[in-house]
Amino acid sequence: MTWEQFIPVEPVPHSYMVGRGGTLLLKKNAYKYKKDVKFYAWRYRPDEPIDGVLDVRITFYILRKPSHKRKPYPNTKPDVDNLSKATLDGLEAAGVIKNDSRIVNLTLLKRWADEYGGRTGSLVTIKKIAD
Repeated sequence: MTWEQFIPVEPVPHSYMVGRGGTLLLKKNAYKYKKDVKFYAWRYRPDEPIDGVLDVRITFYILRKPSHKRKPYPNTKPDVDNLSKATLDGLEAAGVIKNDSRIVNLTLLKRWADEYGGRTGSLVTIKKIAD
């Protein structure tokens, strides 16, 4: 089984702030991004969450700032690993995947949005490779 979807929301890294009493709280923009991923993924989720051994590929398309016009790759912040955490949490909350601990292969790419028609977002492909 393969599930593929473009999530048309500008990627935001998973980040925390310290709240009262030293508790860690998800920052507002990260919380909103996770909610938006959940909303878009929920609309196209499979009948049952994908469970089993999973191979996941996520390509993040981010805006190119004018100061980066000569850079062929977006080797700038945000870090690709922080982008993946918020995206995977949103997919799990939407019921697309049973649990992100089932992922054994995770391929993360970060590209300029102008390579994808100027659209920011995340292209997510999930393949079940075994039960």
